[in-house]
Amino acid sequence: MRFSTGGGFARAFVFFTLCLPLAHAHTFTIQDLGDLRGAETRPSGFSGEFVVGKVADSYDFIWTAQDGLQELSHRNSNQMPFINKSGDMVGIFWKKSNHWFWENSWSKSLYLRKADGSFADLKMPSIWDIRSVEEWKIGYASEKEELFKELSFWDKKDVSILAFNNKGEILLGNSTKIPEVNRFSLWNGELFIELNLPLDRVYKMDDRGVLLGRKWVKTDQGMAPFLVLYDWRRQETLEELIPDLHFISRELTQQGQVLLAQEIKGEERLVGLFWDPLEGWVDVGSFVPFKANRNGQMIGFVNGLGMALWDRGEVIDLEGALGVGGPQCVWSKITHLLDINDQGDVLGEGIFEGKRHGFLLRFSR
Repeated sequence: MRFSTGGGFARAFVFFTLCLPLAHAHTFTIQDLGDLRGAETRPSGFSGEFVVGKVADSYDFIWTAQDGLQELSHRNSNQMPFINKSGDMVGIFWKKSNHWFWENSWSKSLYLRKADGSFADLKMPSIWDIRSVEEWKIGYASEKEELFKELSFWDKKDVSILAFNNKGEILLGNSTKIPEVNRFSLWNGELFIELNLPLDRVYKMDDRGVLLGRKWVKTDQGMAPFLVLYDWRRQETLEELIPDLHFISRELTQQGQVLLAQEIKGEERLVGLFWDPLEGWVDVGSFVPFKANRNGQMIGFVNGLGMALWDRGEVIDLEGALGVGGPQCVWSKITHLLDINDQGDVLGEGIFEGKRHGFLLRFSR
């Protein structure tokens, strides 16, 4: 690994890592995203040439094949950054005031980094009370670390990004814990709009403004929490799907499809559910879907098998196909599959030479 710094960020240049596929009808290549100064990296999303994520729970990064990992220079919150198909990136960072005659403080602010590299501080909804943390006569590294511990404490409060769509709209909630969110605000590209929703939780938002969220619905047994599709622009519930119970993953595609991973209590297994606006509930067998693209491909999980790819009805065991953990592969485990684009490229996370690294998996038949 080679490192260099400059231009306000750190860079790490990475190289292709080939795991020789076992006898299989498909070809795979893993590209390691590398690390920064030995710190583990956690990707959160990708679009085109860009991958975004976090370095060691502190700084956001952006990765390209040409420049490798680039660490953003501002101190970030614990929340993972988002990226849309335009390559625009949003996240939350700690901003320090610049007073001359009284104590400075740190407060959270929302940033937008455009694909061209420009940066905008969007601040926060003015109607929300965003806490700040005072800076106490800091002059030494140890004192700064104490401050950042304090920031990490407050980081569990106040605000979180819930969704970022391809129109550039950013949906915020007033807590980092989804069950505690009771106010919603939308950045529409010009200003923040307070949204009055009949939902107590929002999980996803598509480009049409349709939200996948939770609403309490009256049933024969009383009030129950349901997963619903809600159009905030028309202020209309489009679909009441299923009781919102024990789901560990909820996804809404741009085609209006809903992908669910449900934990079966007491059985240590997952069940996958797939809903399509034209076909209704679709049988996906033992496959547990996490994300899908427009071309009939999904990433997910199969009980007893592990991380898998659904390719137009065929389920592929990725660790088995790649020989992960075998003598010819430096990857010992695939821990997470995070996203799949329309070309079939997969963003994931795994254990590379004993450390957690992000990777891009290139796939072809």
